[in-house]
Amino acid sequence: MSRRLGMGILMIVGCLWFSSVGMAQTSNTGRIIGTVSDETGAILPGVELVLRNTETGLARSVSTNELGRYVAQELPPGPYEITAVLTGFNALIRSGMTLTIGATINLNMTMQVGSVATQVTVTGEAPLVNTTTAGVSDTVDEERITSLPLNGRDFGQLATIGTAAVSVRTAAGGSAAKGYGTRLALSGSRPQDTGWTLDGSSVNSSGNFGTPGSSAGGILGVDSIREFRVVTGGGYSAEFGGYSGGTVQMITKNGTNQLHGTAFALHRNDNTDAR
Repeated sequence: MSRRLGMGILMIVGCLWFSSVGMAQTSNTGRIIGTVSDETGAILPGVELVLRNTETGLARSVSTNELGRYVAQELPPGPYEITAVLTGFNALIRSGMTLTIGATINLNMTMQVGSVATQVTVTGEAPLVNTTTAGVSDTVDEERITSLPLNGRDFGQLATIGTAAVSVRTAAGGSAAKGYGTRLALSGSRPQDTGWTLDGSSVNSSGNFGTPGSSAGGILGVDSIREFRVVTGGGYSAEFGGYSGGTVQMITKNGTNQLHGTAFALHRNDNTDAR
C-alpha cells in the first residue's frame, strides 16, 4: 500500500513539474496554411507539398485533406519555397515568402492541368493581412534591428515602435543584482504584466518588475537577435497566459548554409563634443 502511495505521489509531482515547464514554453515558430485548387476553382485533395527553408535547407512535407486544405505547423522563421505535386497537374513552385516569428501565412495555390515534369514557378510575397488571429502584434525584423541607430546596441529600445508600448528606464539607484533592463509597459499595463520569451522559453527575471537585463542596462545585443515580436491587444492566444499586458517574443540567430558574420567598431572623438 505504501509503495502504491509513493508511486502516486511521484506521478503527481512529475505531472506538476512538466506542467510548469510547459507554461514556460511559448511558440517561437510560425505556420503556413492554405487551399490548393485547379483553374476552375475545384479543390484538390491529396496534393503533396514540400516546404523548404532556403536558408537552412530544412524541409517539411504535408498533404492536402479532402477539403483541399493543408497546414504546416512549427516552422522556423525564414524564407520559404513551396513545391506542390499532383498526378495530372503541372508541378507548382511558390517562392519569395518570408515567415516571421509567430506569424501565420495564408497561402492559396492554383495548379494547372498538365504533366508533373512541367514546372510552373510563381514568385511573390504572401498577403500580409492577418485573418487568422485577433491579437495585435508588431514584428521587428533583422534588417531594422541592424539598421536603426541604437544606444548601446540594445535591441530592446526598438520595442517601443510597436503599438501601445512604452518604456521606462530603471532608477539609477537600483540593485545590480536585479539588472537595469528597460521596463516595457504594454497596453497600459504595468511592466510586471509584460512577458519576455527567448527561443520559446520564459526569461522574465525575479526582480526589476520581471524585466530581463544586465547591470549594464541591456538585454542582448543586436548581433544575437534575429527578430522579435511584441504581442498586445488582449486578443492573443492562451499560450501567452499569465501576462495581462502582452508578451515580447525573441529568437536568436542560427546557422545557415551561407558563410556570414558581423563586425562593428566604436569611436568617440572629443573634438566633436559640445562645449
